[in-house]
Formats: sequence, structure tokens, C-alpha cells
Amino acid sequence: MEQDYKPHEIESKWQKKWNESRIFQAEPDKREKFFITIPYPYLNGNLHAGHTRTFTIGDVVARHKRMLGYNVLYPMGFHVTGTPIVGLAELIANRDPQTMDVYERLHGIPRDILPTLDTPEKIVDYFKVEAEKAMRMIGYSIDWRRKFTTTDPTYKKFIEWQYTRLEEKGLIVKGSHPVKWCPNDNNPVEDHDILHGEEATIVEYTLIKFRHKDLVLPCATLRPETTYGVTNLWVNPEVDYVKARVEKDGNVEFWVVSRDAFRKLTFTDREVEYVEDVPAKSIIGIKLTNPVTGDEVISL
Repeated sequence: MEQDYKPHEIESKWQKKWNESRIFQAEPDKREKFFITIPYPYLNGNLHAGHTRTFTIGDVVARHKRMLGYNVLYPMGFHVTGTPIVGLAELIANRDPQTMDVYERLHGIPRDILPTLDTPEKIVDYFKVEAEKAMRMIGYSIDWRRKFTTTDPTYKKFIEWQYTRLEEKGLIVKGSHPVKWCPNDNNPVEDHDILHGEEATIVEYTLIKFRHKDLVLPCATLRPETTYGVTNLWVNPEVDYVKARVEKDGNVEFWVVSRDAFRKLTFTDREVEYVEDVPAKSIIGIKLTNPVTGDEVISL
């Protein structure tokens, strides 16, 4: 073994031999097949140490299987859907100072190129080249002829085929469930889809309906068993309230809620319609019925 190990020279030498011999380009033959893939990197920035760990695990498995005689296919995909790339494009287009600084200083994007990455497509085109360059430099045993993105027509059809097959087998069904919702883009999001607000969580409350004549003053609680001990409701005199027509499953009620609550109700599975403003002072001092005990309580 050489005492003066020069990794750049050694790695470049063998990577060149791998490319010339096309050793990682899988073709059909009589050997048993083995397919492996890894979580695709998301292209809203350059790769980091976490990516390297994930790719290396897949690469170790791929190389081990080749040594055992398998015909291994190890392609590489790039995840390019979701709102972060769209949001990043908007920030760059608007020349957001913090974004421009981070992507020039930390991601190493040249100052003359960064302002041109003002659409999602341009961002994807830039980072997929940079990502492949980094992975080739590391020396992963990927068949680069089979690289793709999650917006390629063939890949999208593949996903459609998967869901169709799962539905045919009765393994998935269509239904309703709570999701995080972006009111700006009007679509559901998860933590990896958002630029800000990762700490937001879905909390399950119990809805308690206190009634005054034909009106419902809804309350949300994490402790529904404490409804037995309710002595009064509190009304904030500094909050704007509205009367709303609320319909669900054919049942129509008229609720008094804050204006903020009304807006949030429009994102639920209820049909909500504004009726009129309700002055806070008009609902202070009224008697309401506790739906659990039947007792009258006062609003203060």
C-alpha cells in the first residue's frame, strides 16, 4: 500500500475506469435481478451530509449484491414536486435578501446565475446537474442512463399505475381526513412542502355546542369531560364576531364565532356562509344551555 495516499488521484482513476467499462449499466441477462433505489433528493438546494449517508447505504447494498452475482439496477431519481421549490423561485424572483445571501454564500451559486433561477423549472435544471456532479465525484455505482425526476411523464404514469393496482387489490380507499392546508396556494401540505411553519401540528379537539335560542356558540376543548363543570362562557369584548350559516350532512345551524374562526371554518368539511356581524356586547350576559347537563350558564 502506498504510504502517501492521494485520494483524488486514486478515485479519479477508478471512476474513469468504471465509466469506460460501463460496469454499473445494467442490461438484461440470465443472472437474478436485483433492483434498489433510495429516497430521492429534493432539489431546492445542494446535497448535504444527510444525503451522503442515505446514498452510501444504498450504494453499499448495490455493490454487495453485485459481488454476490446479482444483476443490479441502481437508478437515481430527483424529487422536484411540492411548494418549497415554487416558494424558492418566488423568493429569488423578488430578490429576497436573506434567500439571495444563503444561496450565494452557502450553496455556492455564482452571483450572475442566481438571479436567473426565478422559476421552479430553472431551479430543478440547475440543482439536478449539481447533484449528479456531486454523486459522480463520490463514486456511487449508479446507472446514470436511468436518471429521472418525479415530474417526468413516464414516472407520473408509473405512480398512477401503482395507485390503480393498490385500489384494485382493495389496499387503499378514498376518504376524508384532516390535513395541513395552505390558504395561499389552496392545497394540502406537509412539513417538507412548506417554507415556514414546520412547527404547526394537527390537534384534535372536541366540539361543544352551547345554544342560545336558535344560535350556537361553539367551544373547542381538549378535555370534554370538564363540560359537566362549566359555570359560564367567556366572551372577549375586543374580538370581532360574526353570525354564520353552517351546514354539514344536510343539517343547518347558525353559529356565532370570531371572524378569524369563520375564516378557518371555510377550510373545513362544512359549508359556511357569512350572515352578519355580531357585536361582542350583544352576546355578553346571555343565558346558554350546557349540552351535557342541560343547565343554563351565562356568558361573561
